[in-house]
Amino acid sequence: MRKKKIQDLIDAVEKIYGPISLYGSNELEKYGTCFTLRDIQASFSVIMNRKTAERGTFNIQIESQPPGYYIHIVDKVSLEHFVELIEVFKNPMEKWPENQ
Repeated sequence: MRKKKIQDLIDAVEKIYGPISLYGSNELEKYGTCFTLRDIQASFSVIMNRKTAERGTFNIQIESQPPGYYIHIVDKVSLEHFVELIEVFKNPMEKWPENQ
């Protein structure tokens, strides 16, 4: 069963963007999830560990879809910042940030 902070993130994302589609992940993972969103050509991996959980943040990996390379990797991301990142990846691929 997912930790509450992971479920809260999923709930917040679904409220804004509609249903997620799990991608290489399942509902039994406690500390993370990976999903895709309709009309966005990326997968979003969200990972929480003891340090990030204490801070209320997540580690994020965004991968091209279809898979091939990591587009963006960032640690210690708040839920609000994560939603801002999703907004960036809603844009056409040529407007995405360089691999970080």
